[in-house]
Amino acid sequence: MEKCQKLNSDHRVTILSVFFVIVLVWTIAGACVWTGCFRDMAEMVPATAGIERAVSVVMGLTTWPAHELSLQISGEGFGANARLEFKVVLLVLCFAWAALLWSPILILLKRNLSYWIAAAGQAALLALVIALFWKFGNG
Repeated sequence: MEKCQKLNSDHRVTILSVFFVIVLVWTIAGACVWTGCFRDMAEMVPATAGIERAVSVVMGLTTWPAHELSLQISGEGFGANARLEFKVVLLVLCFAWAALLWSPILILLKRNLSYWIAAAGQAALLALVIALFWKFGNG
């Protein structure tokens, strides 16, 4: 019985650790894309331009709701295609959005569910966000 509880505990710690690492990476990368940090890096080190474009596209597509809300809070308004200042508000919004975006991973906390269910939920959520970007975020 104790061995089973230990396995469950280790499983939960692993899932939560993976979730928080992904959320933190998405938060920082999303904030960096919308403040222009990645573009500035690519200008300083031209060899990283391809990586910058790939990261910017992925982060731009998946974190645009946090960007739009941050623009609204800053007074620019929805739909403004502007860079943001690196502020705590942007980080908090990016963190909240990343936690919501990657929440299907938490399905794996339930041991009797298949990994495919979590993967399908995650893929569906990412596809929905990208589709909504093309509908509403692309101007």
